[in-house]
This record gives sequence, C-alpha cells and structure tokens, in this order.
Amino acid sequence: MIAGGDEAGRGCVIGPMVICVYGCKEENEKELKKLGVKDSKELSQIQRLRIRKIIEEKGIYEIRIVRVKEINEMMNTFTLNEIEEKAFKEASDKLYKKIKFDKLIYDSPDVKPERFAAKLKMPGVEVIALHKADALHPVVSAASVIAKLTREEEVQKIKDETGIDFGSGYSSDPITIKTLQEQKNNKQFLEFARIHWSTFAKHTGINVKERKVKAHKKSEGLGKWI
Repeated sequence: MIAGGDEAGRGCVIGPMVICVYGCKEENEKELKKLGVKDSKELSQIQRLRIRKIIEEKGIYEIRIVRVKEINEMMNTFTLNEIEEKAFKEASDKLYKKIKFDKLIYDSPDVKPERFAAKLKMPGVEVIALHKADALHPVVSAASVIAKLTREEEVQKIKDETGIDFGSGYSSDPITIKTLQEQKNNKQFLEFARIHWSTFAKHTGINVKERKVKAHKKSEGLGKWI
C-alpha cells in the first residue's frame, strides 16, 4: 500500500487550509495515472469533479480542515510549516489506522524536503517529501484533487454564510483584494480572513501585533504543540 499527502489553500488570505492524505494499492496508483489523475492545478473544476469518483473508487483518504480561527490562533506561536506538519501528521495517523501503507509521499512545503519528511516519520513506513510531488506521483495528485475540491466547498460555505462573493480567497485574485478593502469593518467577514498575512494588513489597515515563534525541542514532538 502507498499513500500521498497534499494541501490546498496554504497561501490564501481568506478561507481554510485543507490537508488530504490518500492511500491505495500500488497497482491502483498506476491505474490512476492512466485514468487522467494529475495535479489539481492542471485540471478544471469540471475535470476534478469527474476524477473525484475515480479517486474514491480506487482508494481511501483522510481530510484535515485547518480553519481560519485555528490558523490565526496558532500563528501567534507557530510557523505555517509547523501548522501544516501537525495537520499532515493527524491525517496520516488516521489513515494508517484504516490501511497499513508502507510508503508515504508528501508534497513538501519546506525548502528542505528531507527536513519535512524527518518531522513526519512513522514507524515501519518509508516517508518521503518532495517538491512538486503532486505532479510526479499519482497518489499525491489524488490527494491534491480531493484537497482542492474540499477547499472549494468550504469557500462556498463561507460565501453562503456571509452573503459575500470574495472570489478565490487568494492574494492574486483582484476580487479577493477588493473585498478585503470593502469589508475591512465587517467583523463577521473578517473572521474568515488570515490576520497575520501581510496582504490582510496592507488592504485593511489592520496591523496585528508582531508574533513570536517558539523554538521547539525535537523531543517535544508534534503532538505536544497544541
């Protein structure tokens, strides 16, 4: 059995970050590639929705949604990489209880992939972290697709709750930036914005007190961070 992990929404200024760890038989991973499963960024939403059924038929996955409130609170103490590491570990541990995979590949957010892999090691499992893993390994591509679709669903829930169409939630989206500027006094809407992002401060004029990141001892382990 093999598993792969990826995220969606890591860098957005509005909305959650979604982690997905997907596992399947190795022969199924080869079939995923033949059936057109690839990095979610290379697929349209219609293609992702079509492929989702194939992904679900060929394997199993765990999702961890890291909501904005949680990110805002945690970033007073932790880096975004540390938050992502913990979410990946939680999802990986849950999936391992369902299927005993012996290889796990992550799309690494760390500039040093080997460092990211070392922090997420699991007994009896070969843990690998790579840049662009979502484009290289179908099992990671599958996780990428599920994470992306789940984030899109969560973003739509926010739009429905607030009655505001803020676009994609990414800083590169003009609609998102315009919405931040227009809604800077809307407390309900700002609950879904990442207050530690420079984009948030720039377009709302709200500056969050400079955060301090703790230095963690390796012996403390991810499970003790929160």
